[in-house]
Amino acid sequence: ETSSTTQKTNITTYKGGSATVQDLASTDPAYSDGYRYHISTPYTVTWVYGDVSESETVDCGVMPSKDLTTYTYGGKIYYVTGWSPALSVVTGNITYTAVSAAYEAAVTVDETTTRYSSFSDAWEYALTQEEATITLLNNVDLSAQKTYAPTVDSARHTLDLNNFTIAYSGTGSWAIKVNRADAQLTITDNSVGAGGKLQNHVVRDGTSYAVSVVSGELVLAGGEISARNSASERRAHGVNVSAGGTFTMTGGTLRACSYATRAINTSAACTINISGGHIIASTELTEDTWLNYAYGLYISGDADINISGSPVIDVDARKYAYGIGTGPSSITTINGGTVAATGGGYGGAG
Repeated sequence: ETSSTTQKTNITTYKGGSATVQDLASTDPAYSDGYRYHISTPYTVTWVYGDVSESETVDCGVMPSKDLTTYTYGGKIYYVTGWSPALSVVTGNITYTAVSAAYEAAVTVDETTTRYSSFSDAWEYALTQEEATITLLNNVDLSAQKTYAPTVDSARHTLDLNNFTIAYSGTGSWAIKVNRADAQLTITDNSVGAGGKLQNHVVRDGTSYAVSVVSGELVLAGGEISARNSASERRAHGVNVSAGGTFTMTGGTLRACSYATRAINTSAACTINISGGHIIASTELTEDTWLNYAYGLYISGDADINISGSPVIDVDARKYAYGIGTGPSSITTINGGTVAATGGGYGGAG
């Protein structure tokens, strides 16, 4: 290859980059044709991301590239947005460091997606929108409770767990509270693994819930909602539904485990619609005591309960195991599903 320059210098511009050249005409008369000949020189390009450092050899004048969108460091997934310094054609040995952030969540509104380093910031922004999807991008340690109370009318929001876990680590009785009458929060997992979880696994002196539905509607379509209370003789319920609230389950898993547990608990008039998914309630006790009880659904007040499709309700307790327990004024319609209750003393579908 030849360069069009006839300058007798050691460095010249060649195909967009600065290249080392050699005046071959001074050593070999065969090249004394008035042109400078290019001799490609390889250099070392080093890529640094997290605690990883990788090197490769790249010819002078070539634009380097690295196919890297995410990497894991310190238990977090980091998302690469660029390199520092900015990539340019190789002219010498160089080190590039990934420009990245461990985003916790992304919010999609009208096909526009914004990533947030804090789940709390993503949550607060989403609630100002009529419709939005919050997608987890990392596991989240939720130290403060979150209230779902959108600031706009008739809001519809989706929390996509995306194969990650939200673990509530505070001291409150619930992790998320749904509290607006005309709003609907859907929890799902659209990832390939579909292993995302919302957990309230606490040790507290009182009853705990994963989600409390005060008003409005909670829909579980995928992923897992899980509640557990390891305090002595205390209760954990998966979803608690108050008067005027609605809980709809079309898929996913609802799990509750404690000394006395209810996967779904109600205390007043509400609506429960179950058409799919897996409900699991179990206790940690081995003693033959009244606290050793588990309910798939515990309905203590007026409620409209509709069960159809193919949901599965599994209940396991040494003393009392009930798939469905209803109050005298509740209306229960069952057109499908499977209930399995295993108890050392008393058990049954209701």
